[in-house]
Amino acid sequence: MFKIIKIKKGYTVIELIITLVIILTIFIIVEPMLKINRCNLKIFSAKLCQEIRNIRIINMTEDSLYYIVIKKDRYFVKRGIATLKTEYLDSNLILLDNFDDGALDYSIIHFNHNGMPSYAGTVRIKDINTGKYMEITIIPVTGRVLLKGEIFK
Repeated sequence: MFKIIKIKKGYTVIELIITLVIILTIFIIVEPMLKINRCNLKIFSAKLCQEIRNIRIINMTEDSLYYIVIKKDRYFVKRGIATLKTEYLDSNLILLDNFDDGALDYSIIHFNHNGMPSYAGTVRIKDINTGKYMEITIIPVTGRVLLKGEIFK
């Protein structure tokens, strides 16, 4: 007449093992992608830093007008009005800087014949997915270009 219903409480060992295997499999798939993104961030930061240093040295040694135009998704190396090189960022990276007041959608990095920058400031290369970034700082008076070697959060 009356049925006794047993209520099962908790999980079995097999259910826990299967859950752990699924979680570890997802981590194994995702983890290398995070390292690749960090590597791309470092490579692009070093490349841009070297470009800025080259522009500074060329403007000091030659009597030319070389400069870099920075946009959010790319930068251009220019001589006068001619574009010598265009570098596009990966889709997950953006360029941020504090060289202008934000009225324009681009900034210009230029050095005088004595190595002093027209505008000093910081360029950030930021990974949109993780929020991590690296900084390139241009010192006002000396014109030194510094790449901070660590990744900030």
